[in-house]
Amino acid sequence: MTDRVSWATARANMYRFLSAAFLEVPSAAMVAPLLADGFVDGLEEMFGAGVADDLRQFVRGFQGDYAALDQEFQDLFMVPLGRYVTPYEAVYRDEREIGETRVQGLLMGASTLAVKQLYREAGAAVSEDFKDLPDHVGLELACMEFLCGAEARAWDREEIGEIHRVCGFQKRLLQEHLIQWVPALCERVRERAAGPFYRGIASLMEAFLVQEAEALTSSGEI
Repeated sequence: MTDRVSWATARANMYRFLSAAFLEVPSAAMVAPLLADGFVDGLEEMFGAGVADDLRQFVRGFQGDYAALDQEFQDLFMVPLGRYVTPYEAVYRDEREIGETRVQGLLMGASTLAVKQLYREAGAAVSEDFKDLPDHVGLELACMEFLCGAEARAWDREEIGEIHRVCGFQKRLLQEHLIQWVPALCERVRERAAGPFYRGIASLMEAFLVQEAEALTSSGEI
């Protein structure tokens, strides 16, 4: 059971890191793991050659300029001008009829409502402090963190029914939502990011989610 607990906890930690990257201005605490000796090499060993190239470039050139990272965060995810990349699932997936025209790229679509319902069914309460939309990529990743943490606790207590329950919600959130649109988001980030930090985060997130989805396909469970 110890290995299962450790693996679920490690996955929760990765989801927490990725969620923070899209919800928070980069801080010393967020960047610190990337700067640790061997961390980026470990990512490449885990996810394959090329995945960590931009993060390695970032680590080699970073001189503590958090103001520049803050500006890039604002440009990419906060200010809908120029290099902005929308972080909402509905924009990538949903269509609506307006008059006689089917329109894409709108907020608050069917996928927004679906993922909100999934949170509710999974028991993942969204903090009242969170003022953004339910289908923000950071919140979907935070829900996966919550579910992986619940899985780790269930393995530790050997609660097989709870393990199956939370793993079922992990599968749904991955298969019905994240894997359906996050690769397109990652591609946009790589195209528009001015520096290597967010390009690297995008490549890491895409590789991680693909690996997660492949594990589901090959084993039938996480």
